[in-house]
Amino acid sequence: MNHQTSLEIKALELGPNVLENRKNLKTQSDCVMIDSDEFCRLAISNQELIRVDFPSAEMKGFAESNTGIRYLIENEKLVVLGI
Repeated sequence: MNHQTSLEIKALELGPNVLENRKNLKTQSDCVMIDSDEFCRLAISNQELIRVDFPSAEMKGFAESNTGIRYLIENEKLVVLGI
């Protein structure tokens, strides 16, 4: 029996374009995947960050202005928080 979490089920419902766009972002060396706790920490931090959202991948995130490193999270992982 296959027990899938609601997040896994949501990912399956996203369709091939969103999944392919996510896969492309996740393989880039300047992208770091984060969880909801880290997203919230970055949102209120004193770091110089720029919001970077990728609607075509249904992802939200921040980028460090000095290094360009992007911290990304899937939208459905933020829905739990009401963000």
